Amino acid sequence: MLRDESIASVRYGDDSVSGARAELTTVEAAAARRIQTAERIDDMRCRRDEMVAMVRTVDYALESLNDVDAELIRRHYIEGEKWENISNALFYSEKWARERAGKAMKDIALMIFGVQMRPAQLKLVLH
Repeated sequence: MLRDESIASVRYGDDSVSGARAELTTVEAAAARRIQTAERIDDMRCRRDEMVAMVRTVDYALESLNDVDAELIRRHYIEGEKWENISNALFYSEKWARERAGKAMKDIALMIFGVQMRPAQLKLVLH
């Protein structure tokens, strides 16, 4: 992004507007855009790092589940498969699969958010 934001060589007197000077010269405006772009890049990097950390935490939580619980969570919550299809494929009742996945989601929430779960975090578990 910064490579595309070049700064022209300094030229004075090229930014007149109705006989008055612009607030920023072309060079200053380009420098300001470059600074803003650099700040946006830093912000994006921070957000990316936070997302990577969260994905690692979720992966770790999924890996700590037993195979059946992990399968239920992956198939329904990640892949979007219907409970009916999952329960038929795993030879369990739909009710059991839903309840088991609900308990597994609570375990995952506990691993991710800790003992003090907030109402917004509990919403994630119950859906």
